[in-house]
Amino acid sequence: MTHRRAWTDYHPAYRAEQMRELAGWIAAGQSGSVVGMGGAGKSNLLGFLVHRPEVLSGYLPEGARAMAVLVDLNSLPALDLATLYRLLLRGFRSAAAGLEPELAAEIERVFAAQLAERDPFVVQTALLAWLARLTDDGRRVGLVFDRFDRFAERATPEISDSLRALRDAFKGRLGFIVGMRQPCAYLPDPGVLGELQELLDTHTCWVGPMVPSDARRMLDEELLGADPAPTPSEAAALLDATGGYPALLKSACAWWRQEANRPPRDAWPQLLGQLPAMRVRLDEVWEGLTQAEQAALTAVATGTASPAARRAAELEHGPALELLEAKGLLVDEPDSGWRVQGRLLALRAGGQTRRRGRLWLDDVTGEVHLGATPLRELTRLERGALLYLLARSRVRVGKTELIEGVWPDDVVEDGIMDDALYQVVRGLRRKIEPDPGRPRYLVTWRGRPEGGYQLFPEGRPS
Repeated sequence: MTHRRAWTDYHPAYRAEQMRELAGWIAAGQSGSVVGMGGAGKSNLLGFLVHRPEVLSGYLPEGARAMAVLVDLNSLPALDLATLYRLLLRGFRSAAAGLEPELAAEIERVFAAQLAERDPFVVQTALLAWLARLTDDGRRVGLVFDRFDRFAERATPEISDSLRALRDAFKGRLGFIVGMRQPCAYLPDPGVLGELQELLDTHTCWVGPMVPSDARRMLDEELLGADPAPTPSEAAALLDATGGYPALLKSACAWWRQEANRPPRDAWPQLLGQLPAMRVRLDEVWEGLTQAEQAALTAVATGTASPAARRAAELEHGPALELLEAKGLLVDEPDSGWRVQGRLLALRAGGQTRRRGRLWLDDVTGEVHLGATPLRELTRLERGALLYLLARSRVRVGKTELIEGVWPDDVVEDGIMDDALYQVVRGLRRKIEPDPGRPRYLVTWRGRPEGGYQLFPEGRPS
């Protein structure tokens, strides 16, 4: 049976680099996003941040006072301001054990007094008074919202504006830390966040593979009581295969418990990669990457370590390589160049067909490229639409705006049917999408009175 850890079981040095970064945000009253793909362990990190206040204190500047408060936006029963403000108060009430007795008693009273209140102004006033009381002595507060991307899919501009206004009322004393699978730019409708998006994009803490010490502790805990326990060399082989990525390591430990007749260690990555549970986890990591990142990862996994190959990869995939390094999926080794973190992910990337990369415009030649390939077979309207959307990357462009920006004025005056625009979009997708039926670069959005299109030059993750 897998050992399930309580927060007190986590080593104080767990995710030390990320904890130090988040503690710095809280101490400065700053906000940001904690981003990690499925199975990366971002929820564990945020839970550790909230439930181990004594560890958080150890990362704060000397004399600083701060607290992290978890607010479960997924439990928001109604999308109205009074309910939102009560939910925030409930988050503070849940964190009362970390407060002085007088403040703990006060938040109990404040929360109880607002339970039946329906006027958002009254509940907001109580929340503002509580925050002033809490921060007037120099204490900093970080409100932690996990799975914020799910909340953003149903949030309203009114809710987002209210959260931004709340933070602005306590600038330098209150910050938001949100957990998401992807940065705000990849939300279905980033515009719903309004000025809150700017706040959350200020800082990004990437969560990916664990450092070796954390990974080894996780392996020991997952295999606690296993018979036989892995030898040091066998444990090292499991860590090397998974790269310390939490979900992959957990699946590998489950295999160890279930498999009595194990082949030689060199065969483990190939064998592990064929397990259904491991394939699901690897697919989750792979599909969480942009097309540009997939292209860069494939290039590294199938390339050589020669200086020429390194220069070619950096020329074609530079920005994507840097992002993959920030996410912990690539390692830049001075002597040997880029290396995929973990043999399982390297096998997954190496088994892919050549990916397409990023859409970009060569300012010198005027050609549009997809990765290293120039797109020379575009029709005049396809090229016009692509250039118009490239200049407005990731922005939702309505159908009427796109038509007026691409078609000649006299043709627009006579009227353009939606079908004409669709034919141009369909032609573009055939030439740029790996799978035109599941577009990643040129995405449709639906709205009222009309929808339109978004272009993601790097190919949006699924």
